[in-house]
Amino acid sequence: MTRHARRLVAATLLGLWAGSAPHVVRADTVYVASMSLGGLYRFDSSDPNGTVTTLQPNGGVTLTSPSALAVGPDGNLYIGDSGSPDGSIAPKILRYAPGTNTLSNVVTLNAASQRPAAIAFKPGANGDMLVGRNPFYGNTGPVMKVTGWNGGSPAVANYTTGTSLDQSSSPGLAVAADGTLYVSASTYDGVNITGTVKKFDSSGAAAGTAASSSAPSTYGPAGLVLSGTTLYSASVQDGVIYSTTLPGPTATAFGSVGGPYEVGPLARLSGGELLAGSVSGYTGSIYRFSSTGALQGVASSFDFGQVGGIAVVVPEPATGLVLVVAGGALALGIARPRKQLVVAAALYESARGCFPLGAESRAWPEKPNFPHQYFRWSVLAHLAPFYEQEQVLRSLDLTVPLYTDLRPDAIAPQNKPIVALTLNLFLCPSDRGGPVSPLFGPTNYAACTGTGAGGGTPFGTDGLFFVNSAVRARNVFDGLSKTVAFSESILGAGPTATRDGSSVDPATAYAFTLSAPLSDALCGSPMFWNYTDLRGFSWANGEYRTTLYNHWRMPNDPTIDCIGVVMNTTDKSRLYAGYGWRAARSRHTGGVNVALADGAVRFVDDSVDETVWKAAATRAGGEAPGLGGL
Repeated sequence: MTRHARRLVAATLLGLWAGSAPHVVRADTVYVASMSLGGLYRFDSSDPNGTVTTLQPNGGVTLTSPSALAVGPDGNLYIGDSGSPDGSIAPKILRYAPGTNTLSNVVTLNAASQRPAAIAFKPGANGDMLVGRNPFYGNTGPVMKVTGWNGGSPAVANYTTGTSLDQSSSPGLAVAADGTLYVSASTYDGVNITGTVKKFDSSGAAAGTAASSSAPSTYGPAGLVLSGTTLYSASVQDGVIYSTTLPGPTATAFGSVGGPYEVGPLARLSGGELLAGSVSGYTGSIYRFSSTGALQGVASSFDFGQVGGIAVVVPEPATGLVLVVAGGALALGIARPRKQLVVAAALYESARGCFPLGAESRAWPEKPNFPHQYFRWSVLAHLAPFYEQEQVLRSLDLTVPLYTDLRPDAIAPQNKPIVALTLNLFLCPSDRGGPVSPLFGPTNYAACTGTGAGGGTPFGTDGLFFVNSAVRARNVFDGLSKTVAFSESILGAGPTATRDGSSVDPATAYAFTLSAPLSDALCGSPMFWNYTDLRGFSWANGEYRTTLYNHWRMPNDPTIDCIGVVMNTTDKSRLYAGYGWRAARSRHTGGVNVALADGAVRFVDDSVDETVWKAAATRAGGEAPGLGGL
């Protein structure tokens, strides 16, 4: 992105156009592939008429029988085309680029065994493509893996192992943030289609059953959607959508199309509604369900024939939102730094396809056994190229570790003067300002990891940021306007590494224990307070003492924050990892400011309902509450 373009986007996001800009909400774009019509279609989710555009892609590649559809990490659509029934037209994986309306071939498959029926992607910008086989053509067996789908030489291989996946219905695939794969598997006895949803770990090895119906004779799982800990599955047997709270396995009816209309492909809109596509031939409809399972009718009156796939593209925050500051009492000087952080995060997501990681953990070849000791760069550091006003931060070298030894002053020489900078960007004017460490510049601002469940773990949390996270905007299923990205915390004060709890102020200190995960018992009997460094000591360091926080405690909670570290484990990837229950705290009267993922900055009262506060911390918890009314 050019400097001019970055300024233009930042100006739009910050609401700096002349006049008062309204809060603009853009509709999701829904794409539908039809097997029987051999076409690709598009409509807006907010259009009450569901007006459909028939796409006529450029590129000289044609669709034959598109039977799978998914949005890739790069924002393009990936289409599984089953080819012709006699195999004279080979099955393929195709790429559709919406920006250029171009269709191109990714890889050609084998008609005898590799016709596609579902596509999903493993986590990360370059995560492998996973492809389910199409049983309508007698293609059953392991889920396939396509490497090199985004460049180079694509290769196809079997991925899942350890259990049979012989299917009699159109399969579904869903991938969790940790790489866990869910696959629908069915059998047909001549009368009923029955089955389960099977689970595989991040390496493709069988890991048990995730969902099975309490009425198996009416359950033939097909399309899958994963939202937080809820797994939705569409039934080709009876037109029912089932839901399972993971780890499962009991599946219960969530919603029904109300007739003998088999449904297969399933997708979720950013507002929580589900879309289910008919595969029966009775009607070529896309059915729409509310977030509570109520059938709202059809999303479009267009007859799609036999629906092969549904994909939902959520508008990018960097180009699709005009951000607003909510709460007229906020001083502009206080709101602006947090807003700049969200603008930078939005620019990062637009450029790289995901929000930045919350904290970095990776092995350093010189000392590979301690990944949490050296590469500890924070989300604030990883946003460095996207800050408009702090050009000096673009000199940060993130290819080298933050620390080069276990000594606290062992900072890579090229980065040492930069990480020591005290920058207004990271400071709240209501706090005292100034460094709290001689080696680092401080920060009042921290990224939200979620609710703090799991004893304050930094790994795979339910929030927007965590260790090595790479959350895509379209996977923030609770909605960007309902998900907290950043908040504030008071800079630390008092003695360090003290064993005298009476010498510290709970608002400016933290309890420390040489154990994790955290518990009330551990935090109630800490070994130290303010262990080695004060809270907020470094904007560069990715950990709970400084650039991470969660909603385990309430805003300005009277209970002191608690930090722990993993000491006794054989898992090197977890050794010395920092856990935390760190609250949002401020010097403001009566509450704290938060920046939502859509850029809105809100003041949240200390007495906010705990359910609302925790719901705002999750990216895909499925909760209804939001902070919009506060």
